[in-house]
Amino acid sequence: MSKGTRSTSSRELLHEVNSPDHQPESPITLDEFWRRFEELVLPNKKYSTKRDMSNTYRLYFKPEFGSRQMKNISRESLQLFFNRLLLKGELAYGTRMKVKMYLRSIFTHAVKYGYLTNNKVRSVDLGQKPPHIQPDLPTTEELKRIEEALPDGKYRMFFQTSMGMGARAGEVPALRWRSLDLDRGIVWIRQTVYEGRLDSPKTHRSARPVYIPEELVQKLREYRKQFPNATDDDFVFPSPDRQDSDEVLKSSQALASSDLQAAWDNPNHLAFAVPLVGHGIGRKRSSAQDAARTDGAPEHRDDDEVLRSCSREIVSRGRTCHRPRHGSNRRKAWRPNRIRQILTT
Repeated sequence: MSKGTRSTSSRELLHEVNSPDHQPESPITLDEFWRRFEELVLPNKKYSTKRDMSNTYRLYFKPEFGSRQMKNISRESLQLFFNRLLLKGELAYGTRMKVKMYLRSIFTHAVKYGYLTNNKVRSVDLGQKPPHIQPDLPTTEELKRIEEALPDGKYRMFFQTSMGMGARAGEVPALRWRSLDLDRGIVWIRQTVYEGRLDSPKTHRSARPVYIPEELVQKLREYRKQFPNATDDDFVFPSPDRQDSDEVLKSSQALASSDLQAAWDNPNHLAFAVPLVGHGIGRKRSSAQDAARTDGAPEHRDDDEVLRSCSREIVSRGRTCHRPRHGSNRRKAWRPNRIRQILTT
């Protein structure tokens, strides 16, 4: 270390210590702070996030850092920890990025509540993101074999709806009859199911309208006849007690989700998508934009208003093909019907 570097480091350290707001870092261990984190932060998270963070802490953070004082966890030890995750080859880059995000959140809240003075996790380098290898799309014959192997009724209809919508595995079993506008060929995603629990969709952009093909519309009309007494609040795919559709999810998501995800992960597929983002739908709004309204109330848009703002290029329920722009957030925001092209070819 040069003389100038030592001098700069000394000035920064003295400035921090001599600050009127300076407080020495707490000797709290990571395990001790995690218990407080569970009380202060996790109750405000979605159930799926709480469960994932708890599992990640138990599997990775507790064995490595649980008994150590947070102030003594150095940047070097953090970097070595993530390097070992890389060298083991067990976790993909995206998973390691999520692990870092969770650990960074823990340290951020430790700083927020005065236990630490800085977040050392931010300096961790995950290395270069590797090229993504695209999985093969399922063929029409493969999809047909899966469909024919399912019994008639709600299980086959569940699979057909999953294919026609291109929705996440938890979004289809959460559908209620009021979510289906079959006259216009639209399904509204408003809820999702995760481990038997109803929750809001994954992100604010995930609450969206999805156009479905005419063939699926007719199948859903016929399927509705099996439930003559169903109300708009009933689930489209109910369990035997008709309270929820988690049983259908558990039975069918292993069949449907892998094929749907493979189709979505392929950047070369042309999706019959509703270009909502380009017309202001699904775009994240800031609180400042909401506050700019004269009455100070957040803007509310009903279903018809959302649809009117959609592109008029959509004709015959999505006969125009759109290719998402790669390398931008628009690809995620569009949420196109992932394997519609397979079903209509």
